[in-house]
Amino acid sequence: IDKTKSMADGQSLRAMGSGAPGEHAAFKIPKAGTQGAAAAAEAQTAASPDAASEWTPEQQKQLEAALQKHPATLEKNERWRLIAAEVPGKTKSQCVERFKFLKEQMKKK
Repeated sequence: IDKTKSMADGQSLRAMGSGAPGEHAAFKIPKAGTQGAAAAAEAQTAASPDAASEWTPEQQKQLEAALQKHPATLEKNERWRLIAAEVPGKTKSQCVERFKFLKEQMKKK
């Protein structure tokens, strides 16, 4: 976690060199009324790479705290649902994506 803090230093994923622009272009937003509010919000965010890739220092801290609070021994979907609930403005998918990105960055160092 300390390495994550020093690596991120409040930078967004894009600033840290995450994927190419438009990488989420394959996602489509389903018609209204066909899904729950949370799924609709996640689909909207997935369609907007800028919103998905920007992480504030506060969100980063909240993600790190939630990762420590909810052990990997939990069922993975439940764990990530709980983690995302503690990171305002981020979905479960965004938290997983951020974790994978940071883990990959740590491997490169």
